[in-house]
Amino acid sequence: MTWLEFLTNLSGIAQVTGNVIVLYYVLPAYRRTKHGAFILLGFAFMIATFDTVSDFTIGRDLMNPSSHLIYRTARRFSHLAVVGLETAAVVWLTQAYLRRFASLPPVVPARRMNSVLSENPVETKMEEPTQRT
Repeated sequence: MTWLEFLTNLSGIAQVTGNVIVLYYVLPAYRRTKHGAFILLGFAFMIATFDTVSDFTIGRDLMNPSSHLIYRTARRFSHLAVVGLETAAVVWLTQAYLRRFASLPPVVPARRMNSVLSENPVETKMEEPTQRT
């Protein structure tokens, strides 16, 4: 086994392992929150896992050139589906997160630091932190 073959195999193992770890967290998150973005992430990582496994099994040198062209075309379309699902899910989750915290007051530091470059530091009072509800 050459160095590049080793790195290729290691990359495939890391990709499948990472995808399974994400699925392990995303699917229970959907059950708890019922947020559809978690389903999109689940589908994206399932497709990505299937793509990686198929690249390391049937995608290797086991098919004739015409079949290989069809396989690579389908593989590229599935990659586009993964990118689209992941993008939609992250945007959806980010919008939900921002909407959730939009009504909170801005965070005010508990105390303000005097400027290090200032020759005459100004005394500042300690502000009490605001309680969030």
